[in-house]
Amino acid sequence: MALLDDVKSELAAFEGDSPAAIKAQAAAMIRFGGGLRPVQNTYVIQAVFTSLDVAEWLKNTLRNTFGHEAEVNHLTRQTPNGPVETYVVLVTRNVVALALQTGLVDRRKQQVRGLPSEVVNGSIAQIKAAWRGAFMARGFLSDPGKASFLEIACPTEEAAMALCGVARRLGIQAKHRTLRSSERVTLKDPDAIERMLKLMGANPIIVHGGGPNINAMLKRLDIPTHFEGGQRVTDDQTMEVVKMTLVGQVNQDLVSAINRHGSVAVGLNGADAKIIQAEPLDSKLGRVGKVKSINTRLIEDLLAADYIPVIATVGYGDDGDYNINADTVAGEVAAAVGAQKIVFITDVDGIYKDFDDKTTLISRMALSEAAALADEGTMSSGMIPKINACVTALSAGVRKAHIINGTVAHSLVLEIFTDSGVGTLIMRHQNDSMDPDFVEAPVSNFASKLDQSIQTIGRSE
Repeated sequence: MALLDDVKSELAAFEGDSPAAIKAQAAAMIRFGGGLRPVQNTYVIQAVFTSLDVAEWLKNTLRNTFGHEAEVNHLTRQTPNGPVETYVVLVTRNVVALALQTGLVDRRKQQVRGLPSEVVNGSIAQIKAAWRGAFMARGFLSDPGKASFLEIACPTEEAAMALCGVARRLGIQAKHRTLRSSERVTLKDPDAIERMLKLMGANPIIVHGGGPNINAMLKRLDIPTHFEGGQRVTDDQTMEVVKMTLVGQVNQDLVSAINRHGSVAVGLNGADAKIIQAEPLDSKLGRVGKVKSINTRLIEDLLAADYIPVIATVGYGDDGDYNINADTVAGEVAAAVGAQKIVFITDVDGIYKDFDDKTTLISRMALSEAAALADEGTMSSGMIPKINACVTALSAGVRKAHIINGTVAHSLVLEIFTDSGVGTLIMRHQNDSMDPDFVEAPVSNFASKLDQSIQTIGRSE
């Protein structure tokens, strides 16, 4: 599940945790990814992951936070469905000391079968970090056609019960079940999945427009609408309607909807803290603007406080406000905050080679291909700004861009967590899921002796 591994890699890039939360995440990653393993007359600590970024995070944390050196070994296992890549974090020195530090054993040096008491009874930040660690180690998404969605494979029943218990402290109901002698913790509700991802560090920023709403309000007020080159000519009167509709109606409706589903959203527009600084796009278009710069400070402060920023695309200018295309703003915001991913939710399935032929949906494409499409100008007027925004974001370092149909139930979950997806995925490189800087390390003799247990722990779901 390559795209699921991408999500885990993105969670590994999460920053801002306290030292206690970092320790909780590392402890959960080791507990759910492996643990203590006997080798000949001694013990080692190992954890198996399907993402190199996740393995490297643990390796670096063990060195920088716990003071222990670890190695990362790359293994390839052949399965009927093809090769499975795993990355094994292995600690062979001072194992008992690390086991005590991470709660694998208690002070009496007895094995802890659940989560460490310091985590179970710890802060909310520690609990969120522990869930993030467990998910990064053994989380997966089941076939969307089945009843369950997100699951975490647990090493013991006690670990599963502990994970369910701390989820309740986060306000989320997780279920424990046993499947083919494997202990699982399951989240079935897509809203619960999205909330848990938010708590684990998948912090969304929502940027929105509201063209149909603006059209309806202009019609109600009997104000004529004119377009030039696909852009709405925006005089002062129209601009007032744009602000009234986007800021006063659409933005507040979105904020209310998000808050009803358990998250806490905050409505913003470009004038708030001068988030979107704008300048005229073309004098013929009136108060239609382009992005001059994005001020990320307020956005980042809200994310750090666990709020979801919801931004209406009214830009701030020294001479007044501007109406800016929402797709354009989204690309600029993603670039400015250094987002891992940008998702455009629209009412079509994605990018087609031929829009009239629904069998020509492009599932994946490289940045270079998207840029070529934008240059050709053969796409629909509504798709061109989205493609241009994807190019802007990816060129600035955003890893992936998605264009999906928001009218499809749970399309966001399906697109991000399944290999096939439901829309169009645009990557900086065609083989972006492969790390070009990674060179396969030879597996040490010591690690090779663990091959049988590694195959068991790292078995693909």
